[in-house]
Order: sequence, then C-alpha cells, then structure tokens
Amino acid sequence: MPNDDNELEQQITPAVRTLQVIVAALCMGPIIFAAVVLIVIKPPAFEESDLMSRFAMLAGLGMVLAQSVVSGFVANQGVKEWAGSGGEVGELSHVHQIRTIIACALCEAGAFFNLIVYGFLNADPWNLAMAGLLVAVTATRFPTVAGVADWCRNQARNATF
Repeated sequence: MPNDDNELEQQITPAVRTLQVIVAALCMGPIIFAAVVLIVIKPPAFEESDLMSRFAMLAGLGMVLAQSVVSGFVANQGVKEWAGSGGEVGELSHVHQIRTIIACALCEAGAFFNLIVYGFLNADPWNLAMAGLLVAVTATRFPTVAGVADWCRNQARNATF
C-alpha cells in the first residue's frame, strides 16, 4: 500500500490519463455524429406521435439509470475480488476504469440510438435533447487523479466483504 497520498496518485496517474482519453472519446463520438446528422443528413419531418421517438427517449432514460446500476454492480464485484487478493490500493484504479467505461458506453449507445432516430426516422427535438443529456451524463464521469485516488481509498477502507 502506498505510504502517502502523493504516492498513490503517482501510481494511478497513467491509468487515469488513459481513462480521460477514453471518456473524452466516448463524449466526442455522439457529438460528431450529431453534427453529421444536423449538417449533412436531412432529417425527415417531425411527426408528433411517433412510437420510435418515444421508445428511443425511454431507452435513453433507461441508459441513464442502467449506467449507474450496472457500473455499480461491476465495481462491487471488482472490489470484492480485489479484497480477496490482498492487492495494493492502486490496483483499484483498474476497477474504477472498467466501471467508468461501462457507464459511459451505455450512455453513448443511448445517445447514438436517439441520434439515429432523430436523423433517419423522425426529427423530434426531444430525441436530440435526450442525446445531449446522455453526452452530459457521460461528461460527468470524466475522471481526475485526485477523484480516482479518493474513490480507491474509500473502496479499500470499506472493503469488508
């Protein structure tokens, strides 16, 4: 276990930097696709009661909930495995990395789904707004070295499985 806070942060910095690039990419994918949909593709006319638009928005809300539940479950399992292995606290940064990638990927999928529906099936502005919300949720997962270090310390402290 690292002797001080600074040592833990130095140990996890490479993993956090990699995760920052991944989260930024998971945000930029839907943003770039939204630009393509809005600038290049001519979206169809807006229909008030389109079932697919409603389904896409419902799926987007489901992804907002699922990203928290699924990533939390994965993190709990990873922390349990870590606690059983007797590893160093810094190894928990990999659990955090997996947790974050899963959460962001779920949001990215929901954003793409809403953008596809908006661009190809029905130009409902609520689908565009849902895609924006999902990108914003993804952006809230952007990691910092200090934040990941705190998460690792808290998980190690509470790992009594």
